Amino acid sequence: SNNKLNEVSNSVRNRMRLFDSRNHPSGGYQVGDNCNPTCSDANGTYDSTMPGAGQGQMYFYEGSILDIEWATQHGCGSANDNVRCTMVLQYMCEDSAPGLRDGTSTDRIPDTTAGATDSQYGMHEPLQ
Repeated sequence: SNNKLNEVSNSVRNRMRLFDSRNHPSGGYQVGDNCNPTCSDANGTYDSTMPGAGQGQMYFYEGSILDIEWATQHGCGSANDNVRCTMVLQYMCEDSAPGLRDGTSTDRIPDTTAGATDSQYGMHEPLQ
């Protein structure tokens, strides 16, 4: 995730939007768009106010293959004891995680009941 939503550039604006990712700022995926033809202005700059911006959907079907890519920021997998690491891939689906949402704001969700119910904020686990 890298906490990306609808960044204007490839770099994430808020590395703490959903969780403390400490990831490389250029890693991760953006939320999907459904603009026709694109979500860019006349200068080619991403415009999150375009009709369809942030409204794209990803669909996966049984038997389909999902490619996952990432970059490791500080080295990994070397025989050097100082750069050993473990990659953890986590995922969840709406049917098993009610309330899961991307949100529309790149601000961090407030740690309050009001924040937990405000759909502008992304949320991947309940407030407890």
